[in-house]
Amino acid sequence: MKRRRGKFFEQQCVQCGSMDIKKIKHNRFKCQHCGCIYQFVVPKIFIEKGAEVHFGKNVSMKGGLEIQSGAKVYFHDQVEIFEEGDEQYDQDGN
Repeated sequence: MKRRRGKFFEQQCVQCGSMDIKKIKHNRFKCQHCGCIYQFVVPKIFIEKGAEVHFGKNVSMKGGLEIQSGAKVYFHDQVEIFEEGDEQYDQDGN
């Protein structure tokens, strides 16, 4: 969970509520209070305000998806969004 504080975002542990989160690897973080480990994925696809996007049939994408308020996004069938390193996505060969 993210909380806005000034111009920056601070991470808050969803397990214990602590704000004492330390980076341990590239995109992995650990709560110093309870030891919970998080991996934060930065969206690779951004849909900006004012855009109109239609997703067709059986769309799969690797990475994250961020949709800004005011964007019109339509899902016409199943859309699967896999995080990087997701085993199911990698097994499908995509």
